Amino acid sequence: EAACLAQLQSKSGVTGHDRGRSCPRSSTFSYWAENCDYGMLQGVDVIVSLLIDYNVKSLGHRKNCLNPNYQFVGVAQDTHTKYRFVTVMAFKGG
Repeated sequence: EAACLAQLQSKSGVTGHDRGRSCPRSSTFSYWAENCDYGMLQGVDVIVSLLIDYNVKSLGHRKNCLNPNYQFVGVAQDTHTKYRFVTVMAFKGG
């Protein structure tokens, strides 16, 4: 599911979590939470960006990364027309 959204945004240049009908939820990995990051290439830079969660009042990305209930994460990265790179993380518990 992370790969589908990354590919969708790579082609369209959009941002956010709206996948419409283009990326239906998988029956094998139905995620509980999702993070999207734009502009970072290296994994450490993506994580630092999501942990800082600059200009995100809810700190939702940070909370997802640090949530002990999420035991699995699927990660995908692709190019992005506006931000050069998009990284999508899909979290699930055990």
